[in-house]
This record gives sequence, C-alpha cells and structure tokens, in this order.
Amino acid sequence: MADPTRPEEQRPEAELDREIEIPDSPASPGEGDEEQAGYRGMLVPLVVVPAMIVMVVVLILVFFGMLSGSVKSPSENLARVLDGGANERTQAAFELVRQVLDYETAKGEGRAPEWDIGPSFLEELRNASHRLEGSPEGGDLWVPFVLGALMAQMGDADGVHRLLEMTRLSESQDPGHEFGQKAVFILGSVGDDLEENLREEVARRVIELTEGQDDELVFLAAAALQKLPSPGTEEALAGLLGAPELELRLQAALSLAMLGSDRGRDVLLDALDRAPYVKDREAHPGLWADQDISTTRRNALRALMALGEPLPADRVEALLQDDDPNLRSDALELSSQGGAPGEAAGSS
Repeated sequence: MADPTRPEEQRPEAELDREIEIPDSPASPGEGDEEQAGYRGMLVPLVVVPAMIVMVVVLILVFFGMLSGSVKSPSENLARVLDGGANERTQAAFELVRQVLDYETAKGEGRAPEWDIGPSFLEELRNASHRLEGSPEGGDLWVPFVLGALMAQMGDADGVHRLLEMTRLSESQDPGHEFGQKAVFILGSVGDDLEENLREEVARRVIELTEGQDDELVFLAAAALQKLPSPGTEEALAGLLGAPELELRLQAALSLAMLGSDRGRDVLLDALDRAPYVKDREAHPGLWADQDISTTRRNALRALMALGEPLPADRVEALLQDDDPNLRSDALELSSQGGAPGEAAGSS
C-alpha cells in the first residue's frame, strides 16, 4: 500500500497519476469527540494506486483482522473466497487483494510481480462474480464488493457495473450505505482509465448521488467527479459550491480545479485563510484539527496554482508571512517558479 506521508517527488509516477484530491476535512483529533468525519477525514492527496486495494484491505482488516496462512496462487485464493469457510474466505480475500496490489505496483515500478495476473485471471473473476448474482444482504456484501472492485481495477466493464449496482442498494441491503460509499470511491479512482461512454455512464450515476441525502455519499461523489469528466460534471460540482458544509464546498472547488475549471476559485481563495476553519470548529467541536487546517490550506493553494491564474499581491504577501511554516514554505517555493505567486505579486 502506498504511503501517503511520503513526499510526492519520492513516489512512483504511477501513483502520482492516480490521486484523488479530498480536502482534509474535520477529522476527529482524538477519541471521544462528538463528531466523526468518516471518509471526509482522509488525508490529501489520497493515493489510490490502486485505490480499490486500499479500500478492500481496510475493509477486511476492519471487519475481520489480518489472518495468516500458507501461500496460495491468485486462482486458488479466488476459489477459497467463493467456497471456503468463513475464516478461510477472509484470509483468501486478503491474500488475493495483496497479490493484485503487488502486481499493480510491480508494473508501475518495472519489476517482475510475485504472480502474473493477466486476462485469464480476469475471466476467472468474471465467472466468480456471475456466481454471486443478486443482492446479498448485510455482511455478505463484502465478497461481491471485492470481486467487483478487482474487476473494475483491471479495466472490466462488468466490474464497473457491479459497483454501480452497489450504489443503488437499499438501506436494508446495505445499512448506512457502507458499500455504496466504497463503490463510489473506487469508481472515481478508476475514472481516468474508463472508455468515454462508460465513464459518462458512471458520471451520470455519481452526479445523481450529489443530489442525495447521505452526506458521506455526497462528499465522496464530489471527490470522484474530478476523475469523471462528462457533459454534466462541472455543473454538478458548481452546484455544491454553495453547500452549507465547509468541507463539501472545498471538495467541490478542488474537484473543479482538477478538471481545469476556475468556478470554485473564490472558495479556494477563502480556503487560504485560517478563519473559516476556526469558525467551523467552534460550531462543531472536535472538528478541524490544526494539522487538517494546514493540509487543506496548502492543497487549496496548490489547486489555485494548477489553474494557472495569478494570486492577488496581498494574498501572496499574507501567505509569505503566515504563522504556518509549511504554508510559508509552499508559498515561497511557488513564488520562485514562473507563473506562481511571486509572479502574481509582481503583476498585480
């Protein structure tokens, strides 16, 4: 699994190409806090190479804990996921996603993988998925989720459609829409690799989710849309810029910037200041830890720079004098580059 704390310049290029920007929202700084941020507490940038591996591993660890055992091939592990006992299925699923993670990472690093996972294994996944037709209830959802995520990661349209189906499960089928949320995350992470027609189909569904009542789904949909350009994507994100939730406004603005749109520029400019976070923290005690504020402000700055538009001179000066040493460092670094804040200051 990629290390999100590793500096970007030290990460494999394959990783940098597949990031989803999610603002460091009001993550809970300690146990016992009144509010939890859920997915909104994930770090920025969220490395998703491959994203579904991260989510599946987290899912399995949270549900069952890590198990150990003898080494099996991917095909053997797939068979155990389908037909083994409860513990055996869990162990096999964990080992299977680890093997695919190694395969994907090896490709990016130009080394030989532990197992050669190619088209023949994808066909095995398809066959396994067909055995699980229907909408299983409750805890059984993790098996079709694992298979659908693996298939989608390997570029299979059936896997993408399996995940889309998970976003449509009822509350009784998927309590709290837990797997629907994970499916949206993965659909966004593979968006760059989808064929145009399939990507637009996914985008239409994700756009629908931005209009729903599930806060986590809305937030994840806003994050996923940055990788799902379509005729309706920009308008959907622009419609979230006036949301009452600070983190949702920020996510919409970041996603727009990643798509090359400056429609969220005012939100990003406001996000450079510390005051909005402090005010939101007063209204929601336990949210917006200092580190979260720092990271989000830095990402807002980088999003503005990605738009290629000069910042007002007073903004540049304020950043260079900010109390946050990391933000000062970013501003200084950017001001020394062509087209960055330094040039903006000189041209204002």
